[in-house]
Amino acid sequence: MDGRWIFAAIGVVSGAFFVLNTTLDQIPRMTRRWVKAVRALKAAKAAIEEPHEK
Repeated sequence: MDGRWIFAAIGVVSGAFFVLNTTLDQIPRMTRRWVKAVRALKAAKAAIEEPHEK
């Protein structure tokens, strides 16, 4: 039981580090995509709202 718990903890920690490393590598690309997505959403929202205001 104790041995399994230690191996599980090691697996979780190594997995977390792996995810963190890949995430840190991906952040610049993801932020660019996120900015583009937000701009597209804002543009779509503005296009939808403009006819109602006029």
